[in-house]
Amino acid sequence: MSGGFRLAGVDHRLERGADRLGGHAGEGARSLPRVEHANALLAPAPPVATEVALGLVEWAQPLHGGTVGARPDGADTLPVMAEQRARVFEYRVSTDADWTAHSDRGGAGIVREDAWTPEHLLLASLTRCTLTSLEYHARRADVTFTSRADAHATVTRREVDGRFAVVETSVAFDVSFEPELEAEATRDLLAKAERDCFVGASLTAKPTYTWKVDGEEL
Repeated sequence: MSGGFRLAGVDHRLERGADRLGGHAGEGARSLPRVEHANALLAPAPPVATEVALGLVEWAQPLHGGTVGARPDGADTLPVMAEQRARVFEYRVSTDADWTAHSDRGGAGIVREDAWTPEHLLLASLTRCTLTSLEYHARRADVTFTSRADAHATVTRREVDGRFAVVETSVAFDVSFEPELEAEATRDLLAKAERDCFVGASLTAKPTYTWKVDGEEL
């Protein structure tokens, strides 16, 4: 018998009760139109009688080809998406023979002065970093602000390792926004300013921030 199937025989173990729809099969067959063929008139074959099960054996068929690669299709064969890299910010400062500090971005150098110790420069960095972060998020919120700040640091011997280090930092800000913001929007903006200050995030002694908005402490 040609084609993908051949009649193998009747397997009585597969016999089951009469199909409730078997009685309607003939009606469906009789309703199909006859098709004129070059050799003879063809009509749909009558339905298989109930109480008889036919065992059909499938001829060997070629396996379908993989849709992704040579290996079986699966999650492990899908292309791996490249992990998105975080942005990288780099900064460089150089000092000359008299310790004047120069930024790689140009501008005036910071000369050595006894009044400006490295610890003072650290506090200035923390303050400006926080304000730079606030400026970035304020711009995105379409608001401007004015500000003042007062920063403080304590250096003493740390208990964990006995080394002298900055063990406490704090910054107090007094800002005013234009236009004025609702309390919730103000707190959200200030929280982002603290979070996204690179210097504050890098300190072991995490800064303590306090904010006044139009003279009123939050």
